Amino acid sequence: MDKLVELKRGDNDTSALLFLFYLCVCMNLMSCVQADTKNNKFLPIPLSDDLKEIYDSGQSLVLYSYRDEVVLSEAYADWEAYLNDFKQGTGKNYFYLKLASKGLEPIIYGATEFTLFLKKDYPVFLYDGFIVEPQVYTAIHRKFSQKSLTDIDRAFMPEEILQ
Repeated sequence: MDKLVELKRGDNDTSALLFLFYLCVCMNLMSCVQADTKNNKFLPIPLSDDLKEIYDSGQSLVLYSYRDEVVLSEAYADWEAYLNDFKQGTGKNYFYLKLASKGLEPIIYGATEFTLFLKKDYPVFLYDGFIVEPQVYTAIHRKFSQKSLTDIDRAFMPEEILQ
């Protein structure tokens, strides 16, 4: 009988620890989202009021960041050329913004150069580093346009980080 009582007490301790762990994980995830009190929904990342308005309108957003000391690199030049090509072509209706990574640490996992792709009712996509393959932009555009993705599109899709 004593062993049965010990086992049950141990199960309760284990259950309590699992519950606390689950609670901590949930609280950490909730810190990564921002409440939209107007529509009683959650935004996947913290956005300024202006960006929230753009996001809520359904417009696609391309948010990127890089360190100033890399602007003379070949990777930066390639990235900038592909981004500008996309801006002037199929991505002309997207909203673009360079932003600081401060406040995004739980989402970007320490990346110093990155691009976030957002659109309401879609997952958030993260590309870690400079995008030097134009197929990444093509894949995102097809995804956000509700077009079927090809095998090549799927190969170039950035990492889905938040739904």
